[in-house]
Amino acid sequence: MSLFEPLWKTNKPELMTEALDMVSVISDQKKLRNVALNASLSEVRCAAVERITDEQILRDIILTKDSAFDARKAAVHRIQDEGILTEIAMMRSCYPADGEAIAQLENQELLKKIAMSETGWEQAKAVYKIKAPADLREIAEKGEKAGPRKTAIRMISDPDVLLDIMGGSSERFIITEAFHRFDDLLRSMPEEDKRVADWHERYLNIVLKERQKDAKVNLDYFQKTSELERIYQKAYREDLRAEAFSRLIARRVYSPHNLKEACKQAFMNSLAFDDDAKNPWKTVLTNLETRILNSHDPSLLLECVQDSMAGCHFASACIRELFGDRFQDEVGIDWVQDEAVAAYIGNIEAYTFLQYKYDMDYCLRLLSEAVPADAGENKWYRRFLRRVQSA
Repeated sequence: MSLFEPLWKTNKPELMTEALDMVSVISDQKKLRNVALNASLSEVRCAAVERITDEQILRDIILTKDSAFDARKAAVHRIQDEGILTEIAMMRSCYPADGEAIAQLENQELLKKIAMSETGWEQAKAVYKIKAPADLREIAEKGEKAGPRKTAIRMISDPDVLLDIMGGSSERFIITEAFHRFDDLLRSMPEEDKRVADWHERYLNIVLKERQKDAKVNLDYFQKTSELERIYQKAYREDLRAEAFSRLIARRVYSPHNLKEACKQAFMNSLAFDDDAKNPWKTVLTNLETRILNSHDPSLLLECVQDSMAGCHFASACIRELFGDRFQDEVGIDWVQDEAVAAYIGNIEAYTFLQYKYDMDYCLRLLSEAVPADAGENKWYRRFLRRVQSA
């Protein structure tokens, strides 16, 4: 501070008392504005704001680009005019005054106007103060910004409104938020409530028709086998069908001897996808194959390996499961691809269908060289060997 500058500009804390005394005798509103905007010490800036009574000057302090946060916060608490508070609430560059302005408002129409506005950063704070369900719904469906719309959905407590939003919206993030809120809401309701069954059925029908592929739909709510089967059979979205099918498998709905048919279904469904990264049936197939291998059922394993639509793509794993390490470590056997191994035991159709370019005679020779001498003691291996010899 130069020799001729006023004391209120000091940046020395030890001179703060004298600076505050100087501010306490200033009554000119414009001079107080100058102090609030240019004083170095926070306490001096706020003391100047406390002496300002002109709300337009307080507004000007808040909206001035380089004004200090503490001066803005002190200024907004001295404003009573709802119009000015609303204007501040919808500004992008007056933090933290925008949120503080919302906190001072109680007028529901003004809060709704703020919540639905495209401008500003703190609209969600306005949503929290809105009481009318109809206003929350309007914000959720028609608001300009995603944040306040999501907040409005989280505050809706009427399942019918949430179902309407789910069924009527085409926006991924809104659908996702509505699904989550509805799921939480229904879980908290007593089962004896007669309305729950109707809501549940409407919810299931919306899931079946849902088309937004990126909207996150949680199937945890559907616990009945019949519901998961409906989703698998009728859902529009392939990922939901695949997830429902996977949940059915995990529940042991399919007995070991029905697993082969399930694997065929999943395999056929997966053929529609050229990109493995976008193929929702890939995980289902992996889970099915794991169940088949863990069944330790030789009959099932051989059935799968010999079927043109089930098991041929993991035939090597099935054979290893059947015969342990009897021949899998032999030289050359690792070169035999899964589909070729299926072809070894007579599944020529699968081999041709999958169009793997391996020489059949070469594959048979590799396998015959790998067959151990003591294989005859195992009836399943003898069955396997007969298939090789007849191929």
